[in-house]
Amino acid sequence: MVDLTKITTPYGLLDAETQEALRSTGYSSETIESYTAYGRWEQNDDPSWHRHIVYRVKPQPPKPREWWANVYNTGPGNLHTTRAKADEVGGGRIECIRVREVL
Repeated sequence: MVDLTKITTPYGLLDAETQEALRSTGYSSETIESYTAYGRWEQNDDPSWHRHIVYRVKPQPPKPREWWANVYNTGPGNLHTTRAKADEVGGGRIECIRVREVL
């Protein structure tokens, strides 16, 4: 089965199984996108399933990464996946910040 979020082939050139899988995902702008003549993916509120248009399932947005840092431990390796680990390396001084990636 093809990953429906990575389709780059016009609808009419897809095999019947992939076409059916696309149609069965629904018709809302939250689920289907089409590739436009402007060279970008756009929401498609009502795909008409034209054979020359490229449709795909809209990919989920990436999840931002998060980590913790103890402000009293400024050396290398000061980024930790949990608050508990950041507290542990602080040598008893618990002053941690939570960092979240901006996408």
